[in-house]
Amino acid sequence: MTLHRFFAISFITVFQSASFAQPYVSNGSGHWIDDAASIWIPTGTSPLTGTNGSDSVTIGAGHTITYSGKGTGVGNTNASGGATTDFGVDNGNTITVDGGILAHTVGGAWVRIGNHGQGTLDIKSGFVYLPAGEIQVGAKNNAQGTIRIGDGTGAAGSAVLNLRDQLSGAASGRATSLNLGTQDGTWSPGSAGFITIESDGILEGANSLTVYNATTNQWTITQSITRIGRYASPTESVFLIKAGGQFNARGNVEVAASNANNGVTTKGLLHLDGVGARMTQYYGELNIAYNGEGRMIVENSAEYIHVTNAVDPVSGLTPPRNNTFIGRGANAIGTLTIRTDGKFIRDTGGNVGDLYIGNDGRGTVTIESGGEFINRSTNWDWIGNNAGSNGAVYVNQGGKYYTTANSSMQVGVNAANATKGAATGLIQVDGGELVMAGGTLYLGQNGNGTFRLISGYAEVGAFNLARGAGTATVDIQGGEMLIKGNLFAGGDTGADFGTNTSAGTATITQSGGKVTATNAMSIGLNAGHTATYTLTGGELYHLNSDMTIGEKGTGSMYIGSTARVYDQSTDPQAFFFVGRQNDSNGTVIVDGYLEKTSAAAGIRVGHGNDSAGQENNTTGRGLIGGTGTIKAEGGVWVGNYGTITGGTMSTVGQLTIEGNVNLISTSGAASQSTLFVNFDSSTALKADRLTITGDLNIDGAVINGTWAQGSETGLGSRYWVVVSENGFGLNDFLNMVYESNNDLASQYLLMGANGFVTIDGMEFAMFYGADFDTGTLFGGNDLMLSAMGAAVPEPSMAMLSLVGLASAMLRRRRKAVRK
Repeated sequence: MTLHRFFAISFITVFQSASFAQPYVSNGSGHWIDDAASIWIPTGTSPLTGTNGSDSVTIGAGHTITYSGKGTGVGNTNASGGATTDFGVDNGNTITVDGGILAHTVGGAWVRIGNHGQGTLDIKSGFVYLPAGEIQVGAKNNAQGTIRIGDGTGAAGSAVLNLRDQLSGAASGRATSLNLGTQDGTWSPGSAGFITIESDGILEGANSLTVYNATTNQWTITQSITRIGRYASPTESVFLIKAGGQFNARGNVEVAASNANNGVTTKGLLHLDGVGARMTQYYGELNIAYNGEGRMIVENSAEYIHVTNAVDPVSGLTPPRNNTFIGRGANAIGTLTIRTDGKFIRDTGGNVGDLYIGNDGRGTVTIESGGEFINRSTNWDWIGNNAGSNGAVYVNQGGKYYTTANSSMQVGVNAANATKGAATGLIQVDGGELVMAGGTLYLGQNGNGTFRLISGYAEVGAFNLARGAGTATVDIQGGEMLIKGNLFAGGDTGADFGTNTSAGTATITQSGGKVTATNAMSIGLNAGHTATYTLTGGELYHLNSDMTIGEKGTGSMYIGSTARVYDQSTDPQAFFFVGRQNDSNGTVIVDGYLEKTSAAAGIRVGHGNDSAGQENNTTGRGLIGGTGTIKAEGGVWVGNYGTITGGTMSTVGQLTIEGNVNLISTSGAASQSTLFVNFDSSTALKADRLTITGDLNIDGAVINGTWAQGSETGLGSRYWVVVSENGFGLNDFLNMVYESNNDLASQYLLMGANGFVTIDGMEFAMFYGADFDTGTLFGGNDLMLSAMGAAVPEPSMAMLSLVGLASAMLRRRRKAVRK
């Protein structure tokens, strides 16, 4: 043998012995170190599985190995390289439990799996008890630790990691924390921890310790915490529960627990995947992104459920409730995805706590393809809570968001502060279902809230938009929405917000779909608030109680040419109000179709009742107009501060009223009921027109409007302002006069004019009995105005006498008919 070949063989032998140490196999039961001589093969010494060792271990069936934190036998080191008594698996080593038991005693030190390098705890079957206080998985210096519970081949529950109990079965009395990712804030850019629970595995989380002090009436709580991604690392720590696997959490769970470090974000994933995969939260908070970037996925028939806190066995009291946060801290980015028949459940009981989606940071919930979010508790959901937060819920095709108790939802809650903008919240339904059994959906309380229905179905209790100084936006593009309680846009009637005059703004747009509001509906509820409802398409149904556009604030409704609004309340006291209480302002423009179904309660425009229920005595202003059709069995009542027009206040249009129109002013009122007419002969209609199938009743009303310069004037000018099936009743317009100094006045009187009126500087002759169908000035029920125009030569005295006699006879005949 050559010298060269000898050294080569010797080097290989030494390398193999140093790098491939013989695995240890259990040969009995006992203490890891004290009984090393009798319980291990090879015999003689205890295995070194930690940082300074190179041993892997298998604990077989029938063997129970204990560890008490004695000495440095596992070979662990701390951050500075010194020895510790912690129990560790590191340096590429693995502890495998294959049918046996590994038990860490209560008095033992921490457990580190992947301390400075790679470490694995593989529980194929059997039990591991680790009530250690602190368990670090992937702790330091690019370390990566792995725990696998079950091998996917055994019976359910045949592999268990128990952080709660001692080997004896007694409670450990320790609040053990399980940390995946770096151990502390020291920069460690590659560290991560991984836990997989297979179909036959169970992770029994440690109890949080709760103590009640009867003297101070306070609870002292020592939390057990599971952190998935504890400190900053570019590698995402992952907690995976596979089909059939179980995780019983009895303390806080934090996914991405900490802030970024050196520009790197803390990352964590909690993933439930498969039929029977289940995480049960018995106590503690769930935080998806406490301050880092955290994700939770529930899919393929997996289930997360948060149950209410159990009664404390010592005090007999129930500990305080624990909330759920998605995007908790200011720097947090949290996402929850539920799909393919996965379920995320907040169960019955008040101590389940509230849900915050975007508490201070950014939180997103996406539900799709058979996923279900279920709130069975009475507690609330907050979407975009504090200043600077951003919360969003997306209910996509096949997804379901259910609240099955009387819980409410707040979207866009708090206003801006000195350093952060207002909270922003969004609910979007696109092919899925959002169903609230009761409660109220509050949109834009003091922040910014948006509700968008693209397609699918939405059912809410009450619907309140823009409380306080909030901004609320509703966008209905398709699908169907049912509002089972009151719809209040722009304010609220609650104790805290009922007298609030902040400048809240609510905007509702509907381009398609169907909306049904079953109870009181008010657009522009509170003083100082503004609300609009614009329908460019789709249908709106109102079933019961009042419908108000401008209750105490400013409200407007636009009904586009293809849109339909049906107020179907038959209560004789349930009116459609446009400008109701003092200082309100309401506007309704109907280019499509509006129907008020009630012979006893019609549409009141600036004719609202005050808080005492009295009619036509408030200063609420109302305007109704448009180019569509209004059907009102109980008539349209235009009061002291009301105006009716065809088109708008600036455009010419024809409005059809199926029913009576009553222009009614009370004696001595500061304002009068108004028929408003735009005159512009360059348009097809030449002037605004009301087409009325019923009567036009005038009592103390005025006619007013605008005159477009250059429009037709003179004896041949014709402006058909009202075309009425039944004609006029009660009295003349209050601002009509019977004499005129205009040079054409005598000729108009000979033509049968009933009087004269001046509108926007132009004087008109008025004909109440004209006939639109034949174009004649007599024999009909229609109101035609002729612009008197420039002066002409003065007629003779004989002609004036004849004209005066004819005029007097016409006036007497008209008044006689009206008695």
